[in-house]
Amino acid sequence: MGKKGSALIIVLTVFTVLALLGAALLKVTIGDSKLNQRQVDHQKALFLAESGIQRAAWLIKQDTSDNLKTYTSTPYSTTFQLKGTDTALNTMEDEDIDILILYSGKEMYQILSSSQFSGSGSAKVKNEINAFLEENSPAKVFDYSYFIINWGWFYGTPITSYGDARSNGRFDFKYSPTVEGDRKSVV
Repeated sequence: MGKKGSALIIVLTVFTVLALLGAALLKVTIGDSKLNQRQVDHQKALFLAESGIQRAAWLIKQDTSDNLKTYTSTPYSTTFQLKGTDTALNTMEDEDIDILILYSGKEMYQILSSSQFSGSGSAKVKNEINAFLEENSPAKVFDYSYFIINWGWFYGTPITSYGDARSNGRFDFKYSPTVEGDRKSVV
């Protein structure tokens, strides 16, 4: 009976250790799952806040009578949902997005967009974005490839300009450089 009893104790000890390891692994897995879900909820709140910035830019563009420029000390405030007046297609479309727009002068607006997302977890996740928007900002892409100040030259056949070449002064060409566009010079 001694050998059978000791074998039973060893088997019970091994099963107890395996059960404890399984419980610890389950706890870690559940914790990671909750953390991952919270990160997903945080990302969704960020997307909602970004859509608030886009809505504010649209409101500024639609403001042809410059009503938003009167909000210089107290911001213009509005709340909207992605679903508008329609039925929500997903949980994100039901969430409120708050926008504050403050005119800073010189065609600059400060925008604060915030949103809370109440996902699968019990706590709401909040995200805010603060942005500056310049009304009628110039394009960041030039319509020419090369610009010469005062006087410039293209000397040599290996030189190629892919686009217009412009100058506000004298512009010399020698040895057949290539300009794939117009040559414009103001003298």
